[in-house]
Amino acid sequence: MNPEYKITVNQCSLGEETGNAKIRLSNDDNIGWNTMVFLSKKEKGSKGELEVPVRRLDDYIKEKSLNKVKLIKIDVEGYEFPVLKGLSSYFGNTERLPVIICEINPFACSLMGYTLIQLFEYMKKYSYNAYSLLNASIKVDIRRLRQTTDIVFAP
Repeated sequence: MNPEYKITVNQCSLGEETGNAKIRLSNDDNIGWNTMVFLSKKEKGSKGELEVPVRRLDDYIKEKSLNKVKLIKIDVEGYEFPVLKGLSSYFGNTERLPVIICEINPFACSLMGYTLIQLFEYMKKYSYNAYSLLNASIKVDIRRLRQTTDIVFAP
């Protein structure tokens, strides 16, 4: 339906390190609730786990020779920081940084063992600022987020 767009589906997850990881499968019909952030061993509302391959997004971009990445959308139910860390080589070696739309889940940050301050400093290191998805002229201090929020990171 969109012949001007090249869309490729990949059966893998994204993260900071290449390898394998477990993803928790939600009981909800919405597969968008599947997550790599584990609340507990017997998480309520889970119908099990699945082992999936993990790739770094910067490796994928290089392998596929994607030279004009303009937008990255990340909605990974709390696993956003590892996905962003998997872009560090790309961020450090590109002249034009892409805009990133990213859902940030503060509760999952703490479960993953990092802070919003660390996420803020990481994005700042690559010259990114955070803005409201609803009004791109409003800066957002991600260090102060208390609920899951959609952010636009722009260089």
